[in-house]
Amino acid sequence: MIVLTLGEPSGISYEIFLKTFPFLEKTFSKERKIYIGSKIFLKFLLRGKYSKKISLYKRLKIDKKFKNIKLFPKYIFGKNIKINGYITYLTLKEALKVLKFRKKSSKNIFIENILKKRYVLITLPLNKKNIPKKDFIGHTEFLGKFFKSRPTMLMGNKYYTFAFFTTHLPLREAIKKIKKKNIKSLIENLKKEFPHIKRIGVFSLNPHGGEEGKLGEEEIKEIIPAIEEIKKEYKDIYIFCKPSDTILFEKADVYIALFHDQALIPLKLTDKKGIYNITLGLPIFRISPGHGTAYDIAGKGICKEDSFLEIIKKIKREIR
Repeated sequence: MIVLTLGEPSGISYEIFLKTFPFLEKTFSKERKIYIGSKIFLKFLLRGKYSKKISLYKRLKIDKKFKNIKLFPKYIFGKNIKINGYITYLTLKEALKVLKFRKKSSKNIFIENILKKRYVLITLPLNKKNIPKKDFIGHTEFLGKFFKSRPTMLMGNKYYTFAFFTTHLPLREAIKKIKKKNIKSLIENLKKEFPHIKRIGVFSLNPHGGEEGKLGEEEIKEIIPAIEEIKKEYKDIYIFCKPSDTILFEKADVYIALFHDQALIPLKLTDKKGIYNITLGLPIFRISPGHGTAYDIAGKGICKEDSFLEIIKKIKREIR
């Protein structure tokens, strides 16, 4: 089953869905698909820019598989409108209702190999600022709380793959979480989710890796000891730690970024259009494109669907 949430109506998400719908249907022709969002807004687009591009047959296919959020949005692109926050939040909640039977009661949340997960949640971008739930930080944290798990953000493009040690935290808070047991736990979980991983690179926190404690002791006290212990437990993987300015010169299957921007800067510099975002540690396979709502180009018909096409291909490769 594939469940797709259409995200922010006033952004580019609905346009991207319409542009990629034929490819999505063709790629997953045998899978059950459920699309969730505002049918009113979708019909508004179909009456306008996409009136001639989407055939009647395809419109009927969309309509048959579409779960409607019964609120009445304003047809305004490129603006943060309060009602849209309710639409996107209810869209996400409706998706979780569909997937609720997949919740796990076991304390060990990493039982399943991600390659065997047959339930896929695709989330198109939303605006966090207009979500009515005050403690909503992002999809990753929201899904972790719902499934009672400790999720890990994994982002990549055709050049690099990064696992996030911390996600949306102030830097001072992220640094506090750099403890040996936490680093070990992340590496162990990565190995359980992706048994084929052979090389893991871990970013150092301080300039030049701390210079043996002169510029910071996190590497000596927490990061390197965690790596050494992991090496003893997993003889089949090679793990190394290097500073941010040199680590990417050494190839790895996945790099562990200690804080948000260590990963996002190289991803956006190398292939901004093809970024995908996967949430590990869930009983479902959740993936989304790496871009945002793009209010500045919304409604102009110029948005690029490259990132969404990449995640469709990624799902096809990963889900067996």
